[in-house]
Amino acid sequence: MSNYVVAIPTYNRTAEVSAKTLKTLKDGGVPKNKIYLFVANKQQHDLYNQSVPRDLYHEIVIGKKGIANQAQLYPPIFPKDNTSFQWTTT
Repeated sequence: MSNYVVAIPTYNRTAEVSAKTLKTLKDGGVPKNKIYLFVANKQQHDLYNQSVPRDLYHEIVIGKKGIANQAQLYPPIFPKDNTSFQWTTT
């Protein structure tokens, strides 16, 4: 399955995201160009940009604080009709 992206909402968890989430994805063979980190604001963006190794993710997206707010960003960024990936909710 090559038509997917991994959207990870995160807030103040740079160590955990690096050591657990992103390491697991890398060890599982998920290419970094499929992985997007969603953070709450510019400060979080800067924190993650400085703390998380760049070889573990593709992009940091600035959204809004709160999981529900972050999830609302996924469809506009990754529309279902985009044939370059498959939209799935788990």
